[in-house]
Amino acid sequence: GSGGEVGGGGGGGGGGAGGGRGVENSRGTPEPNGSHLLDDVVRHLTDRKQRISKAATACVSEFFWWLCDLPFIPMGLMVLLCAPWRARSMYKALGMARRWNPSVDAVAGSSCRWVVFEHLLVAVLDIPIIVLSTVLLITIYRAPVAWKQSQRRPLPEPLLAGDSLQVHRIVLSQVTSLIIDVPFFILALALSLTWRSPTLWRRIRNETEGPSRRVEVARVLLQVMIDVVAVVSVVLTTVTVWRAAVLWQRIGELKPRGRQETGRDQKKNAQVFGSIGNYEVRSARVEGRGSRVEGRGSR
Repeated sequence: GSGGEVGGGGGGGGGGAGGGRGVENSRGTPEPNGSHLLDDVVRHLTDRKQRISKAATACVSEFFWWLCDLPFIPMGLMVLLCAPWRARSMYKALGMARRWNPSVDAVAGSSCRWVVFEHLLVAVLDIPIIVLSTVLLITIYRAPVAWKQSQRRPLPEPLLAGDSLQVHRIVLSQVTSLIIDVPFFILALALSLTWRSPTLWRRIRNETEGPSRRVEVARVLLQVMIDVVAVVSVVLTTVTVWRAAVLWQRIGELKPRGRQETGRDQKKNAQVFGSIGNYEVRSARVEGRGSRVEGRGSR
């Protein structure tokens, strides 16, 4: 009897345990699953490969841009050493290039490289301009003109490295004018030894522009050549006798009558007509008209 009770009790206990497990399973207790672990491993490996590929791409691109930067490093050093007056503008331009493209390293790097290259070109142009400016200072008479032109406003638009190159153009133009002036200067010195010297220097003083002075030197040279031909003709005609009387009579008729025009009068009239040359041309026209009127009256 006691054994049956024990067996019955055990059976009841077993049934109760089985009922408890069924309740736990019905509540959804998670069981280990191998597919979720495999997905996590694959995702981790994929992310790692992407990070490695991005890092490799970054290394290769940065190495490429580093190679591109190599020639510009000595260029910048040359600007700093050979043209220190360009250092400040280059530093400002580099800062502006970085601020314009802060998020794009490639674009910012290209802009910085272009800034360095521009400043190197301008520095190369500065060196001969400095030499030519020294020549202008030595020759003296072209230096004031160059200084006045450099002070003119407004400045033209920037051409290279934020510089309008106005000083470069002024120095080149003045040096070109100086080279053109050299043969005329030699002619003026030679003409100073002739009888036309007072007329020459009076006309040069009355003119303010270089081209007008060159024209006056050429005109005086032409007048000296005509004078030489005229003197030779007068000598030969006088030697041959039979034309001498008529020649000297006509020369006597050409002498000016009344008060002769002085250099002061020419200068005053030149201010009205613009230049000595224009005044003399207009005076010749007036004299020609007067002679034609006299000729008609005699007829």
